[in-house]
Amino acid sequence: MIRKECLSCAISWTPPTPEEIKYCMGLLKPGLSGGELSAWLCLGKSGGRTVRRWIGGETPIPYAVWCMMCAQAGLGEIWGDFSR
Repeated sequence: MIRKECLSCAISWTPPTPEEIKYCMGLLKPGLSGGELSAWLCLGKSGGRTVRRWIGGETPIPYAVWCMMCAQAGLGEIWGDFSR
């Protein structure tokens, strides 16, 4: 599952853990690879490495990317609700 504070607007947002990112990836598509996510996000040539850093806990995922993933995964448009 994903913590509530990871599904909030940027003002009160807490970045997701690697496990939460992997969970969201599974909601997008079961078995979704880092390379596939990278291609979907148009991250370019080194995008697979970028995704590996997010799911490895080396680098936090950017808020805008997380918003796109959450919206596509059916978790809502978290950027638009300032009441969360």
